[in-house]
This record gives sequence, structure tokens and C-alpha cells, in this order.
Amino acid sequence: MGGKLKPRFRSTLDDLAWEAAKPDLPVGTPMCPRCGEPDLDGVEFCSLCGMGMAQAPRFGVDVRVDGVWLTPGPHGILTYRSVRQRSRVFRSVLMLALVVASACGFMHLAYYAGLDTLLPSLPVSNETWADWIARLGVEMAGICVLACLVGAWWNSRAYRNLIPMQVRGLRLPLWAARIGWLVPLANVWISKLLIDDLWRASNPSLGYRSKAWRKQPPCLMSNVGWVGLVGGLLLVPLSYAATPEVVVGHEGQQRVGLLIGAAGFFMLVLGFGVLAALVDQITDRQEARVDRLGTSPHPSPLDHQAALDEQAEVMAAAAAAAEVAAKSGRLEQRPASGDPLWGSY
Repeated sequence: MGGKLKPRFRSTLDDLAWEAAKPDLPVGTPMCPRCGEPDLDGVEFCSLCGMGMAQAPRFGVDVRVDGVWLTPGPHGILTYRSVRQRSRVFRSVLMLALVVASACGFMHLAYYAGLDTLLPSLPVSNETWADWIARLGVEMAGICVLACLVGAWWNSRAYRNLIPMQVRGLRLPLWAARIGWLVPLANVWISKLLIDDLWRASNPSLGYRSKAWRKQPPCLMSNVGWVGLVGGLLLVPLSYAATPEVVVGHEGQQRVGLLIGAAGFFMLVLGFGVLAALVDQITDRQEARVDRLGTSPHPSPLDHQAALDEQAEVMAAAAAAAEVAAKSGRLEQRPASGDPLWGSY
């Protein structure tokens, strides 16, 4: 059997033709973020490259959309502000909480040694240790409340920075980020979500308007610190509940309560130390992301008109190149006969 040599499929090289640019696009026309093709029909995906048009910039409206916004822009009124100063305040409060928690833990151990005749003890009466433990316990509670207030203050700025940094896919709204540290009991879980989202979404290598950060696992250090905080918040109240009102005749119960309290305060030390390290890391990651992406301040009217004129010049040059290409003919190439798409059948 014989046959004619003809293509099984239409050659894609037939599409290699210059198309004249349209310099008279109406203001507000969505432009494909990948190939720059204007969307005149209001489609969901670009007709040329298939790029999603949900975050497409608008012609003549959104100028220089790539970058971290320092002033209100197409993303809204939120602007990027460094959290370095707030991080220093938050870290200072966490360091204070760490020192007080360490002192409480050592006092519990010293009191325990004073009750045990086999262990060496300091020349301080047990009543003095009990009085200092009670006083520092009240101070520790006040410092924890202060840490929650400062944490909400720091987190509100750090979480708001993610939007002008062009991060998409945030799991919690901004109002939840502002009050998440202040809701009793729930703040133990919400603060963990906020810290994990901040650490992952501030990744300097994350692209523009990307949701890929949600597929990344949380930081291992965050999990360790959260276990320490939760364990301390459970063991410290339990130690006070296990302490008898009268120590004489209940030395064994008192020693158990002191050991539980010491373990709880040292777990709080671990949690506060890890949280302070995470605050520093998040601050450094956000600043590194700004350095990599650059800034895109909203242009003034003069800059806006200059950008439009520059865009019109580029489109006019493209139209001139298209006219020259149309006069000189179209590039055509016939694949070799051995190509799988060609043959006799």
C-alpha cells in the first residue's frame, strides 16, 4: 500500500506569526502576569500561555506590581514596616520571663534540698524559700500576661507585613492575628499557628503571590518550644495544687509538688528561649525577603504618567517590529521526514 506524505497533526510552527500590538487598550484591562497578553474577553486563564488571571495587573492602573509595597497600592492600604524595633521589645520581655522562670525553678530545687536530709542545702530557712516562691509566682503570672500583650503587638505588625510582601494563602484573617494572643486558653494554640505561618510565609525564596509556603512543614524548633510552653503551663498550676497547706507531716507531698514545679518552670525556660529565637528568625527572614524582592512604592501621578508613556513606546516599537516581520515574510520550517509526527499511512 502506498500513501501520500502528510502531517498527522497541524504543525505548531504555523502559529509563529507576529501579531500587531494594541496600543489603544482601555485603562483597567487585565494583563497576563506571564506573557503580557491583554485579557479583552474576561477569561479565567490566559489564552496564550494558560496563566491564571486572578491576580493579573490592570493596564494603566497597576504599575510595578512586583515588589514589597511601602505605601498603599493595588493590594490595599496595608504597607510594609520593619518589625525590628518591636522584636527587640518582645525579646526583652521574653528574656525577663526566662530569668524569672529560671529563678523559680532553682528555688523549687533549693526548697526540695532543704526538706531532704541527704542532700546539701543552703543556709536559708524553708519558710524563706516558700515566701520567695510565692512572690515570684505572682510576678511570673504578671510577666506572662505582659508577654501576651507585647506578643499581640508584635504579631499584628509582622502578620500585616505579609500582604504588602505579596504573600497569598494566609490561613487566619488580620483580626485573628491581632487578638489571637489575648484570648485565654485559645492563645496557646492560635499563637502557635501564627508563629508557624509567619516563619514559613517570610521565606526569602518564596515567589510573588505564591501559596507554596503552605506546603512547607513548620519549623522543628517551633514544635519543641510549643511543647515546652504547654508542658510548663500544665505543670506549674499542678505543682501549686499538689502543695499541702501544712508542711509538717506532709514532707513527701511537699517534695513531689516542688519537683513538679521545678520541671514546669524549666520547661517554660525552654519555651521562652525558643520563642525569642523564632522572633529573631522571623524578623531576619522578612528583611531578607524585602532585600531580595525589592520595593515597589506606589508611583506619584508624574511617575504614573511616565510609566504609561514608556509602556506606549514599548507597544509602538512592538507594532513596528510586527509590521517589518509581516513584510519580510513568515519563518517556516518543515520537520524532517523521520519525525514521528510525519510519515505515510
